[in-house]
Amino acid sequence: MPQEAVLYAYLVQRLHTILDWFGRWWKSIVIVAATAVAFFGAFWGNFAESSSRAAFFWTGVGGAVVAASLPILETRQLYQKIRALEAKVKVKQDQAVADVKAAKLEGRKDFLLVMDFALKPLLQKLGPMIRSRRAARRKELGGELKMLALSALKEVIGSSVPMTRANYFKIQPKDGNSEIYLTEAGSTASPPRNRFNLTDRSDQASMAILGMIEEDSYVFTEDIMRNPPPGFDNAIPRKYKTFISAAANDGVDADGMVTIDSPESGSLTEADATLVRLVGTIIALSESIRDAKLPPEPEP
Repeated sequence: MPQEAVLYAYLVQRLHTILDWFGRWWKSIVIVAATAVAFFGAFWGNFAESSSRAAFFWTGVGGAVVAASLPILETRQLYQKIRALEAKVKVKQDQAVADVKAAKLEGRKDFLLVMDFALKPLLQKLGPMIRSRRAARRKELGGELKMLALSALKEVIGSSVPMTRANYFKIQPKDGNSEIYLTEAGSTASPPRNRFNLTDRSDQASMAILGMIEEDSYVFTEDIMRNPPPGFDNAIPRKYKTFISAAANDGVDADGMVTIDSPESGSLTEADATLVRLVGTIIALSESIRDAKLPPEPEP
């Protein structure tokens, strides 16, 4: 019984192999056979009697028709498959274009919401600061605008990111010393650090921040443990897992640095960095008005 089962399985496997081979090559076999029939029909028709010559002739014609029609039919089927595939690709392309347009429209809507909710109030706050004649009033309005900007930044990004924290660090020289510090000047919570010594070349983090400020750029890391930025020591335990730092520049020189962080890895994006930089520019403009900074000297 086991030998019969093995033989039966072998025969079934061989049958499947033959059917698979025939399924791939049956058209070629039929074309070859039809060509042979056409050839031999025409050949033997010349030697056959007149009564059977017609039969050989039409047999040869039939073989020739079959041999010629199969490649034509196969070509037409292939063409139809190509047309169907092109139609599917066209539908997918149209859908992709529609999705891109919808995404752009949604992005514009989101930007307008951010403008109306966060940026417009900040820009409107600059007007009273510029018109204010008293230094004390400018300082008061500057402090209000700075905290409003940090709160807006936290609320806009924090609507989808848990427990975000926005901070501002201002460049301040130490009295009677050539050292320059980046000191915490506003935060929506306890800041991650009170100050950075930008002249301490032994502090890699401070040097990295100094380079960022000089280049008027930003630093973004999705996960501080897997991809720490230059000069960042990920061996130190921290409450946040991702952050964005951006230079705050008023168009003339740097005033400081704005940062935002979150304890959830991957919750911040490059798009958030654009908003952080924009808010940093607004704060830097406000601080330049508050501090009554002089305009740049004209070039000779």
